[in-house]
Amino acid sequence: TCGGSNVSIQNLATAALYDYTPYQPNAAVLAAPMGTTVTCGAYGNINFYRYFTSWFGAAVLPVSNVYIQNGVYSLKNQNSSTYLNVANGSSIPGAKIWIYHADGTTAENWLITRNPSNGYYSLQNVGSGNYLDVTDGNLNPGAQLQSWTGN
Repeated sequence: TCGGSNVSIQNLATAALYDYTPYQPNAAVLAAPMGTTVTCGAYGNINFYRYFTSWFGAAVLPVSNVYIQNGVYSLKNQNSSTYLNVANGSSIPGAKIWIYHADGTTAENWLITRNPSNGYYSLQNVGSGNYLDVTDGNLNPGAQLQSWTGN
């Protein structure tokens, strides 16, 4: 009886908020000071916003492009002690890439750089100078990786 409108949910955070409290403030609620009650006012989302900004400061719009900074990284599985490595430490082009379990020694490092003209990243093995590449340009999930002189 108080009306409603459609929303375009564009991310999981907003979807979770609307699952929790699907109520949207109307114009009277938005104009009313905090703590004021408005007839047919829906306060769920506006209360969340007001409490959030009073506790944490102004909300920031999401960043549309987030990039990994160029630099040297050790590529490690976040859930285990496994690292991405060149098979047997080979520097020969075409060597296979494998996952190995760290034994306390220093893991192999990879230089990650982003090409600003096309947005693609390259991963270059710091030790061998070779790049991480997909075997035979295979685009299928589970394709084998190799170390190669180009990326």
